[in-house]
Amino acid sequence: MDYRRTGNTIVARLDKGEELLAKLYELAEAENIGFAFVDGYGASRNLCLCYSDTRDKTYYGSDYTDIDFVLTSIKGMLARKGDNPAADLYATIANPSYGREMVAFVSINGFAVGGKIHSAVISTHCVLRLDVVDIDASLAESEFPGVDKLVFGEE
Repeated sequence: MDYRRTGNTIVARLDKGEELLAKLYELAEAENIGFAFVDGYGASRNLCLCYSDTRDKTYYGSDYTDIDFVLTSIKGMLARKGDNPAADLYATIANPSYGREMVAFVSINGFAVGGKIHSAVISTHCVLRLDVVDIDASLAESEFPGVDKLVFGEE
C-alpha cells in the first residue's frame, strides 16, 4: 500500500495480494483516523460479501473466488469500535467475462451483486479516497448480526 495525505483527504493505492480491510486498518493506525468516509474502486479475485437478513436476523456471506471481479464501487466509513479501527464498507461487483449477456441481464432485470465487505484480496490494484472528518463517532453492535451502527459521542 502506498498513500498520500493532504489536509483531511487521503488517497491510497493497494496492490496485488494485499487484503483491503487489513491495509485500511493499518492506515487508520498510521494516520490516527477516528472517522472517515471511504470510497473507491479496484479488483479482487478472492472476496467475501455479506448481508444481514432483517427478518430472521441471520448474517449471510458469499465467497467469490477464482474469478476476477471488478469492485465497481466501494463505499462506506472507517471508524473505531472500542480501541480498534473498524470499517463498514459495501461493494458492488461485476465480472466482465460475462460480456453483453450480463449487461443485458442487469439492465433488464435491475440486478446487481453487492454487500458488506467481509474480506477482499486485491488482484490488480485498488484506489481509495478517505475523507477524514473530525467528529466524535464510533461503530457499535446493532440488533442485526454483522451490522454495526454509527453512534455519536453524545449518545
